[in-house]
Order: sequence, then structure tokens, then C-alpha cells
Amino acid sequence: MYEAEKKARRYERVFGERILKPVIPFLLAECPKPQGVSFVCLEVEAGSGLLSKELVGFLPPQATLLLSEQDRGCLRVLHHKNEIEQSSSCFIKQTSPYELGLLSGCVDLLVSHLRWQNLSEPVRFLKEAKRVIKSGGTLVLSYIQPSVQGSLVRELKKIKCHGLLVHMQTAGETNQKLRHVLYDLGIDRIKFKSVQLKVILGTHSHPHVDPLFVDYLLPFWQPKVYQVVEESGVSALFQFDLGASALEWYCDVGIAVVQLP
Repeated sequence: MYEAEKKARRYERVFGERILKPVIPFLLAECPKPQGVSFVCLEVEAGSGLLSKELVGFLPPQATLLLSEQDRGCLRVLHHKNEIEQSSSCFIKQTSPYELGLLSGCVDLLVSHLRWQNLSEPVRFLKEAKRVIKSGGTLVLSYIQPSVQGSLVRELKKIKCHGLLVHMQTAGETNQKLRHVLYDLGIDRIKFKSVQLKVILGTHSHPHVDPLFVDYLLPFWQPKVYQVVEESGVSALFQFDLGASALEWYCDVGIAVVQLP
């Protein structure tokens, strides 16, 4: 198995199953019901297909589902999803989120689930999203918000990880910041919803070596200070001693439903 594909499957198993997947029902509940026989839905940064599989069932048979992904490992995983491959109206394409390779105004619904906020230029992606969506079409985004709730936070305070706590309070997207960006793009019809997930860390090991904590949350909260060394699996992250019991963290996820003029 290619290294990129192994990484994509691990992403799905660890981050996907514990954070991405639980939010999907809430995200789909905010998507407009498809209208007309030529309805086109585009998922950008489709990842390994957790949301894509659900979109196949959400859309009517006559609708078209386009999946855009730039990572080759994720693309290989997408192509092996039976639910997606068996759909005659689903098309997978390797494209950059900044250049989607579509005509302007051809998409009725564009969805991007969490991964878009890790892009190096998220505003550039939003501009491209606006370009390809039809007038009156809809953009639905989900994103992790800053959150410092749960016993994980209390333990970090005990061991005086003040720098990390500061980053936890600021990392992620906020409704206010996203609203300002969309206003600057000439979009003002926006509805926000928040979902809170209770995430358990350390159910099978010490909390500070939980893959979700080490590989995804810490680099997300403090990427410049904490770098996971993939070659050896060793990292400065292991300096944390959070004890042997499971800890909880409350993950706040925002959902923005944007109606284009």
C-alpha cells in the first residue's frame, strides 16, 4: 500500500471516525434539499470519503455528485469506496481547491467538511467556491472552533501547559471571523449552527499518546512548536504526563450555511 494511502486510511480511522463522522448528520441536516433533475453537488477536500458516501445516499439518483481532492492517497481510498464507485452519477477528480477546473456558476451545492480550514489559503478557496456556485446556490462549511472545555484542559492547567492552552483558545475558525471574510466577498446571507462533541482521549492508553491527541489535535493547536516526526514516530509531544486515565475534551464544530446572491 502506498504511504500516502496508508496515511489517508489512518486519518479516516483516527480523526475521521472520532470527529469527522459524528458531525455528518448535523451537516447534512443543514444542506438544502436538491431541486430539479440537473442538480450538481460538489464536495471539496473530500478526503477519504466519509461524507462522500453519505452524499451518495442524500442526493436523488438524477443529481450529479463531484468529488474534488488533491491528495493522491485520499484519491486512492475514494476510488475503493464501494458506495461511491457504484454510483453512476458520481465523479472523482484530482483538483486543487484553489482551481477547481469547473465553469463559473455550474454548482448548486458546494460542501466542505472540516479539512478546508487547514488549507494554507482558505480565503482563496472561498473565492473559488463563490465562482463555481450558481447565483442562489448554497455553500455549506464545517469547521473546528476554539474550545477549552473538559478534563483534558484541567490536566493541562495542572502541568502548567499555559502556552498550549492559549493556542487552544485561538486555534480554529470562529463564526465572527468567517462572517467577516464572507462579507468581504460580497456575501451576507449566512446562517450558523454549532455542534459540540465529547471526545474521549486515552481509552486504550495514556491520554498523551492517543493518536488523535498526538497526530492531529496537538499539531492543529500548536503547529509551529509541536511537530510529529513521522519517520521515527518520536516527538517532543510525549513530554506530557497526563496520567493513565481517560480524559475528555469537548470539541466545538461550527456549520455555516451560505446563500449566494
